Amino acid sequence: MSNVSKKSDIQEKQEKKMNGDFQDILIAAQDLKSEAKEYGIKLKINSDGTITFYHGTSKENAAKIKEAGFWKDTYFSHSKDITGYGDESPVYYAKIKNKDGVIIKANIDCRYIDFASGTGEFLLNDNYKPDICIIL
Repeated sequence: MSNVSKKSDIQEKQEKKMNGDFQDILIAAQDLKSEAKEYGIKLKINSDGTITFYHGTSKENAAKIKEAGFWKDTYFSHSKDITGYGDESPVYYAKIKNKDGVIIKANIDCRYIDFASGTGEFLLNDNYKPDICIIL
């Protein structure tokens, strides 16, 4: 019996998109960084071409996200403490709205992210399963 776990459809789709695409990943990150900069938001591109984003949620939802990934239209912030325009931050959703929630730190391929200039937040344009780290 094999110890290899079955990959989710989301992971398989992402791997197909990632194979040989580093330049496309990096260009998407640079484009997003430039767009956000126009609104006073500074982003840092990681060495793998992703950008780190934060998402506040309940512990229950965090467990589901860790298992299955994020759904399309999930909102993120570039910071755990603020959004681009000072709206409700990941800390708000983790600690105030959900009382005992958590903040998820995720490195995301920017081909899956759009910038919502009206709110200063970032939004997934497709389902996505990144490597995540629960930080709070």
